[in-house]
Amino acid sequence: MRALWSRRRWAFALTYYWGLTLTSQAFLTPTLDGRDFPHLDYVMFWGLHLLVVWAAIYLTWGLGLRPDWRGYAVAVAATVGWGLAMLVFNDLAGTNYGFVTAKPPGGSLLDLLGDWPWYLLTELALGAAVWALLTWPWTLRRRRDHRDGATSGTAARDLPRAARGHRASQPR
Repeated sequence: MRALWSRRRWAFALTYYWGLTLTSQAFLTPTLDGRDFPHLDYVMFWGLHLLVVWAAIYLTWGLGLRPDWRGYAVAVAATVGWGLAMLVFNDLAGTNYGFVTAKPPGGSLLDLLGDWPWYLLTELALGAAVWALLTWPWTLRRRRDHRDGATSGTAARDLPRAARGHRASQPR
C-alpha cells in the first residue's frame, strides 16, 4: 500500500503486477482455515485482498500511473527475491507463506503446474509472460503518443521537467 501515499515507481509496479495477478488469485482459490463471516479473520482476508486489487486499479486508471518495462523488471526481480526470502523464512518458521514451500492443501491453480520445486519455476515463467502482456499495451500507447508528438492523455510524470512546471526549470 506504500504506492498509494508515495506513488514511487517501484511501489506502483509491485502493486500493479502483484495486485492484478497474484493477489486476485485469492478470489479464485481462497485458503481460509478460520471461521466464516463475520469472524475477523474472514473479513481481514477478503478486505485486504480486495484493497490490494482496488489499489492497483485506482493507481492505474484513477491516478494515471502507467506500467513500463523498468517497473516490469523491478517486479520480476522483487518477486524472485521475495520467493527466495520466503523459502528461507518458511524453513526457519515451519510455515508455508506464499505457497513457496508446498502447494496449498485445498487445491489451486498451482496443481496444474507440476510438483515442487518445478511449479515455482513454471509459475515464474507464466507470471513473467502475463506481466509482459500487462505492460506491452501501455508502452505501445506511450511510444505512439511520443511518435505523434501528442502530450494529451500522457501522464504529467512522462513529460520533461520543464513541461511539468517545476520551479527549478522556470526562470527566476
